[in-house]
Amino acid sequence: MPYGVQPFTTKNFAPKGGGIDFLGLRIVNLRILTQDLIPGINNATSDFGFFCLATWIPWKFRNLCPDAKDYTESNYFRFQETVEVAMSHSQRDNSPAHNRYGPPNRRIGVDQKLLLPAKLGFDAAKRTDATSVFAAPLYGPSLRSLGLHAGFAKAKGETLTRIHGTSDDADTTLIAEYVDASLRESKYYPKFNISPEPVTEAMIDDLGLNGFHPSFFRDSPRKIKQAFIRKLLPAAQEGASHPRTLTANLILQTIGQDSDLTTDDLRAVWHTGTTRKRGLVLKGPEIIRQRERWEIFTHRQYQRYCLEMFMHCFEQALIDGCHSIRQVVDKSVGVVTKAYPGQSATFEAIVHAEAKAAGLKPVKNTDALSTAWQNTVSWTQASYDWIEPTDERPPICRALTMLARWHLRTYSSIPVLASHPQTQWDGRDRLSLSWFSPWLEERSRCPLSRLLEDMFSQLVFAQHLRIALGRFDGVVQRLRFTLDDSGIVRTTAMKAQPPLEPAWMQDRLDAFVLLLDDLGVLNVDGDHGKISEGANSGQVPAK
Repeated sequence: MPYGVQPFTTKNFAPKGGGIDFLGLRIVNLRILTQDLIPGINNATSDFGFFCLATWIPWKFRNLCPDAKDYTESNYFRFQETVEVAMSHSQRDNSPAHNRYGPPNRRIGVDQKLLLPAKLGFDAAKRTDATSVFAAPLYGPSLRSLGLHAGFAKAKGETLTRIHGTSDDADTTLIAEYVDASLRESKYYPKFNISPEPVTEAMIDDLGLNGFHPSFFRDSPRKIKQAFIRKLLPAAQEGASHPRTLTANLILQTIGQDSDLTTDDLRAVWHTGTTRKRGLVLKGPEIIRQRERWEIFTHRQYQRYCLEMFMHCFEQALIDGCHSIRQVVDKSVGVVTKAYPGQSATFEAIVHAEAKAAGLKPVKNTDALSTAWQNTVSWTQASYDWIEPTDERPPICRALTMLARWHLRTYSSIPVLASHPQTQWDGRDRLSLSWFSPWLEERSRCPLSRLLEDMFSQLVFAQHLRIALGRFDGVVQRLRFTLDDSGIVRTTAMKAQPPLEPAWMQDRLDAFVLLLDDLGVLNVDGDHGKISEGANSGQVPAK
């Protein structure tokens, strides 16, 4: 892989459903993120200071061990845990460093239970490796992907250890040496060695003021931030720009045309291709295509959200006593007909009702109507694709309305985006855009009951069983419903759980923007989240 280690997905799919891919669509979104949009970071990696400290820990340990016999896993873990517990304690509310530098973008390990003075370690602090900065859901994979860590160190005989290895390149060394020089300003710096001594709160607080608190590094010298920017936003390799660099440039070009945007606004601008006042004008074919990839990703976000809303309605119908697809369909049609009398005979009727509400003249040609919708309905209007969960409409009506808006937004744009392979990824198996859009159009003029019957039977019931059984490991139950003698029923594990509520899949953009804010590439208004260009924006390799 040309840009380093790729993040991976969790193996633990809990049955309660927080973020779990019950219909198999999120895995494609994750693939787009990790390959094309913001690879190498995750939703937690939002703080420059943690990257600095996590780079310094294995670098410092290596320098503490000139004698190879001291370079052991037990010594490393003792040193690592001591530093991490001290880091977390320095971030507690109202600590001196917390009051001086402000909170990190996301704190780690602050729920630990620590009674000082004491020797520090995860057991003593009643925490686990899952709260380590090196854990997979936190900074571990990103440190490797950005080239700050170089895998694991080797012992004699080339056997891999579990000691993190720091990269030896100039930028990584510069960052580690700056952290070390900052910490040396504390008189307690020598206390953190291969065999750390018991420490007091005063020691931790002094070290926190000199670098153990991650927010300390927001005021790092320009050359330190530049070194990290080169890691985060690499220059083009073999003529191809790095996806993170493209997204950073896309942000800068976008906020240059529309001030006071938030990350939510950025998503909507890239989704529709419009700013508040006009169409978004981008310079450079690579940036244009990167915006289109964000558009594809957002189309899939809405598609997945709508389908999970249908799954919610399906589960609720089972709770209400339905035991067959026909019963679920009849119940749903009854709700929709009551809510939209005379406007819901077909899905096309719902589509035309939405177009009319947006001020468009309905026409039979879906492509022409979709083009008019794209040219007219921007993200600032009431008819934009999103409908708040607090909306008073019944869930099935909200699902159909959002799907109608999705169809209007995407039908004419998907052929335009067909040069991007992401529109076809995984085809029928993961309901690709190029597969689902014509599937929906084919049923748009049929009676609404026919569309809902196919929706619930093919894209909810059968799709969920296929995905869940494909993941079955003989231990964890992932089925939310199945068949028994009485028909379709919720599984025993799900009977105590409410129907699955759709959850918007986080896309790492918030973490990326906060990280760029720490580095001075962007400025983010802390009160309102408005983004503007930072003093170091010129350090982003241009395209």
